[in-house]
Amino acid sequence: MIELSKIAHSYGTKEVLKNINLKINPGEAIGIIGRNGAGKSTLIDIISGMKKPSKGMVNYDFSTKELPKKIGIQLQQAQFDGRLNVEDWCKFWASMYGIPKSRVEELLSYLELSELKKQNIEKLSGGQKQKLNILCAMLHDPEMLIFDELTTGLDAISRKDIRRKLKSLKNAGKTIVMVSHYMEELEDLCERFVIIKDGCIIEDTNLETLKNKYKVSSLEQCFDKIMDNDSLEGGAA
Repeated sequence: MIELSKIAHSYGTKEVLKNINLKINPGEAIGIIGRNGAGKSTLIDIISGMKKPSKGMVNYDFSTKELPKKIGIQLQQAQFDGRLNVEDWCKFWASMYGIPKSRVEELLSYLELSELKKQNIEKLSGGQKQKLNILCAMLHDPEMLIFDELTTGLDAISRKDIRRKLKSLKNAGKTIVMVSHYMEELEDLCERFVIIKDGCIIEDTNLETLKNKYKVSSLEQCFDKIMDNDSLEGGAA
């Protein structure tokens, strides 16, 4: 379990997260939703240990030294060495975890990158780079996977295929935290939704509860209604 308690974070004088309290239980699939600039990426950086909050505490049920092994994260903006080809990059990444070549080959095939393994990364399309980004997050078989705009740049068929693969990971007991602007993607994959507005958690519940509360039939309609309601104030307990 990961528990965030009274988390706040600022960039200079701008406070992007305010009084965030959040528990992530093993095996959950959680969708984090909010407008651009709401603090979603900052929140997952704090969850993953990549960023220390300005205020508050993050407690893990494991040693923080194990964070790199326990969590795999696919960032919205991946940084690759474009001079390397796909296979060499994967081998470099695998070497940091002592992962055998067979695991690299398995994931290259799983994500349909095998035919591109001799291709220089700088020549890959945006969608192909995104798949490589996903591969790096999955490579060490972490217990938790964090995806920030998972299917950005992917075509419709690839998006559907990635969603199917994520369902299999979810069914295998992986904890999944997703940030996405594709509401149908979140609705399909997640059972719990954390909605952020102005740096605060407005809602943290399941889809049926949201539908009943806001009298809507979809997650997208619920999100639109919350974002259009200026009377809503943040600060979930």
